[in-house]
Amino acid sequence: MKLKKIISCFAMALVATSFVGCGDMDETFKEFWAEGKIDYAGVVQDVVFYPGRERARISFMVADPTLTKARVYWNNKTEYADIDIDTKVSYGPYYVDIPNMKEATYSFQIVTFNATGGQSMDVDVPGRVYGSQYEGTLLNTPIRTASEIEGSPEKVDVKWGVPDETSIYSEITYTPLEGEQKMVKVNPLQGNYLIEDYKSGTPITYRAIYQPDSLCMDIFYSPYDECKVLGAMKKHDRTGWIADGPAGDKRTPQNLLDGDPSTEWLQPKNTSYPKVVTIDMQKELQCNGFWYMNRDGSYRVKDVNTYYSLDGENWTFISKFTWENNGAEHSEEFAEPFTARYIKLEFISDWSNGKFGLAREFGIYWR
Repeated sequence: MKLKKIISCFAMALVATSFVGCGDMDETFKEFWAEGKIDYAGVVQDVVFYPGRERARISFMVADPTLTKARVYWNNKTEYADIDIDTKVSYGPYYVDIPNMKEATYSFQIVTFNATGGQSMDVDVPGRVYGSQYEGTLLNTPIRTASEIEGSPEKVDVKWGVPDETSIYSEITYTPLEGEQKMVKVNPLQGNYLIEDYKSGTPITYRAIYQPDSLCMDIFYSPYDECKVLGAMKKHDRTGWIADGPAGDKRTPQNLLDGDPSTEWLQPKNTSYPKVVTIDMQKELQCNGFWYMNRDGSYRVKDVNTYYSLDGENWTFISKFTWENNGAEHSEEFAEPFTARYIKLEFISDWSNGKFGLAREFGIYWR
């Protein structure tokens, strides 16, 4: 009984305190109650920003059936664009297009309104608008070489360098055998592109096309570059050439020169890189580039430092070349042609990340 009396007294005191609190709260909020109930509008949903060239687009969905309008603000709410909403027709998506914008990064705010004048909270949307400043930073995907096919000057083999990851394709413009200039779209990731109706003796121009964002409404262009078309590649006769270097079992470096793709040079397995082969071409020859066939299987050679010499003692470094990871025939153009009698190949890695590699053929060509 005594415990019940204590609890009852405590409850009465608590109720009394609550009434005092309510009275104080009435004084604090009565000015807001006097204005009536606040009718907030529902916020937008599933907002998507689409960047563009000096323009932008924003899309969104709505869920509140009482909405009648949405407003998109930017530049600290000094500028805005409105769009009417009719949920009897659609809950979206609704699209707001914003033209004539300066290139910059923006913070947009979307606000909705309902039939009674209620307004929603802001929904923030960041986004970048692109323009000439961005376009001025774009680099062209280089053409490594463009050369006529021997016996078919109307055919030009175009070899691409490495494209930027945001470049979506390249354009080549050239003069065909008949008609006006022709433009073709090319994917440089394919490595090579064959023009089949080229008018010999005319230049080709090219540029890269960019899309900075997968949702971007516009594309952007690198500057045009011009590429001179080289004459056909002519392979030097390898009769009498001598290849000197280490070998695993009976597969010697001489197999690189025998004209038989079924034979291979096997690098020694019990040694570390580099593994060097010196080729004596027996006389001084014009060298514009080299051709090769890697092994048609695993353990293909990869990175090769390449040198040339007139006397076999004093060597000039040409470049490091990465041989393709397949057994097809490929070629590489030297940056500048030269005359040499000796070629040195310094193999420094293989595609299997091992300690040896195999290759099938090697030769020098001129134009």
